[in-house]
Amino acid sequence: MKIGVNFWLCRRLFFVILMLYMSMSLACADRFSFDQFYGLVLDYLGEDDSSEALDVQDLELRLRRVYDNPIEWNSATRQQFEDLRFVSDRTIEELLFYADYYGPVRSVAELQLVDDIEKPLLLLLPTVMYVAEEADTVSWADAFRYSRHKLALRSDMVLEQRKGYESGYYLGERFRLLGRYDFEAGNNFRAGVAVESDAGEPWLKDGGRGFDLYRFFVEASNLAKVSRVVVGSYRVGFGRGLLFGQQAYGDRLSQVLNRNSSSYGVSGYGGVSELPTLFGSVAKFEFNRISVTPFYGYTALDADTTGGVWHSFSESGYHRTESEIERRSTLGLHTIGTNVSYNQRYYNVGMTAYGGFFTLPAELGRGDWDANDFVGDRQWGVSLDYAFHKNNVWFSGETALGQNLAVATTNTLLVRPLSELQFSIAHRYFSPKYHAFWANASSSLSGVNAEHGASFAMQVPVGKSKNLSFLADVYKPLWASTTMSATQIGYELRSQYQGAFSSDKIIYASLRYKVRPAWYRDENWYISQSATDRVWQLYLKFSYTMLNCRFVTGGQANLAQENILGEFTKPTFGWLFYQDAAYDVEEVPLRLKARMALYGAPTWANRFYLYESDVPMAGYVPAMYGSAFRWYLMADYKFKIGLTAALRIAQTIYSDRDVIGSSHEQIDKPHKTDVHILLSYEIKTSKGRYSFE
Repeated sequence: MKIGVNFWLCRRLFFVILMLYMSMSLACADRFSFDQFYGLVLDYLGEDDSSEALDVQDLELRLRRVYDNPIEWNSATRQQFEDLRFVSDRTIEELLFYADYYGPVRSVAELQLVDDIEKPLLLLLPTVMYVAEEADTVSWADAFRYSRHKLALRSDMVLEQRKGYESGYYLGERFRLLGRYDFEAGNNFRAGVAVESDAGEPWLKDGGRGFDLYRFFVEASNLAKVSRVVVGSYRVGFGRGLLFGQQAYGDRLSQVLNRNSSSYGVSGYGGVSELPTLFGSVAKFEFNRISVTPFYGYTALDADTTGGVWHSFSESGYHRTESEIERRSTLGLHTIGTNVSYNQRYYNVGMTAYGGFFTLPAELGRGDWDANDFVGDRQWGVSLDYAFHKNNVWFSGETALGQNLAVATTNTLLVRPLSELQFSIAHRYFSPKYHAFWANASSSLSGVNAEHGASFAMQVPVGKSKNLSFLADVYKPLWASTTMSATQIGYELRSQYQGAFSSDKIIYASLRYKVRPAWYRDENWYISQSATDRVWQLYLKFSYTMLNCRFVTGGQANLAQENILGEFTKPTFGWLFYQDAAYDVEEVPLRLKARMALYGAPTWANRFYLYESDVPMAGYVPAMYGSAFRWYLMADYKFKIGLTAALRIAQTIYSDRDVIGSSHEQIDKPHKTDVHILLSYEIKTSKGRYSFE
């Protein structure tokens, strides 16, 4: 196993270390800067070694909006708290109840008196909440008086040449280009437009086709009985996500302990994620404690529709080649539905119903692993979601019924006898015949289909602001799909320590053991053998402040084995060490961030995933595989005229290969360099209570 790093790489490492420890100054304030706040949220939710394409850009934009427009506690709505994403449903109920029963609230310090609230939230919530000295009823005229416009342009490029561009296989330019315009008027109104063209898509060449992706929306809130209405691109989430679910952030342990909101409600979407999005209209009506949310949306999908049928669709969003362009938006999906919910402090009940109508029918494939795939041109589903809370016991779940009378259910029982002592048991069952296009419930497999599993999680306090957490998760695929074998059982065991949760010190350690089923197929597309991958993983991270600089020192190590036909391969060892630094120069509006990482992952099973900071409107979670040194530097400067310029340079240098990638993505060099550039311009119509600058 080759994991060595040559002398030239060490010189680069020394150079980056010097830059990380430059003298710097970070102004201390009662309110966290957004970077501090966002980092603490990610630490609270936890990190996971997941290969899923998390829409971290959307999470950052949502939190930034709430950061710029804090929630006034006495007049807050459920939807405003759901927009935070890191607050659980039970905590939202307690925050609303406290303001209603004991209000008017006089100070954010009263958060300490709210039942069922974890200590980390006492640190996070004051940054995005406030209490007005008197009734804070903001008229629409006032909201527009304190409005803001923001225009951003961003471009990404890989400096090294790839084969697809040399050969002309990719029809477009080598750079990615995207733009975004946002308008906000307090918490009452916002609108957004986003455009994007990926690298390789013909934007200018051969006459060009303009941008490849367009999105826009208009969203209004607090309209008498209408808490929110959206026209354009939007997302919805109800119950536990069996019919409609949005992105679930945080690791598996965080999800089982219900640290984040599961319903999310209604929100306009102006991001550039290629994941399918509804385009139409949705409105949420409020009648005391009853809410009614009807919606309709159309979604264009990329699919091979040869013969007037489709087998699968693509979510990559790439239209760089002739074949990719031919499959662009060839399949349409009309979605219509409604949700009705009733919310009380001690119980919530909701019902969701929807119908989905494809413009072409789906047809089964040719192998036994797709025997239970969706067939036809329409879907339907109904679900009942519920939550009950009494005397430190919380039970919540959702049960859904789809076509072919297929059933899906997920339920969680959480007991919290003490402030930081929690026990949680979760059960899930998703029938092989259950299909819901917009479902996104918590699971250990990909999708809400053909899985039976259960989880147990426990959090135990071990001192002031310190706790130990444990997770046990076991599951079984119910049929052989494109990602799993039905003959194996998967499970995960995890212990985790998190201590000294504060603005400048966080200690995090996690030990995991995962066994994941795998599968193989023969030349006739039939399951020919099954296998099991098992991985032991150690994860360590320490966040701290030193020399007026914010640092994160972290490392990971793992042992991976593959079991093929009952025989385990020889264990392979993977390791990762990284160092982050960030500082704000007090004298000038300059923000700097940097990372260096050394890793050795000899097999794909040893790979690492690690979130990276990026320029605004971006977030990145690369898969680290091989033996390499990776670094990035980022600078963000704000001019007085409202202009912000950001530059990020990232490079991976391999010591175990001379060529990166394969086929059309191949680079004939041992290094890959990414450059991200962003320019944004912001205009505020007035300064006042919505400005914290």
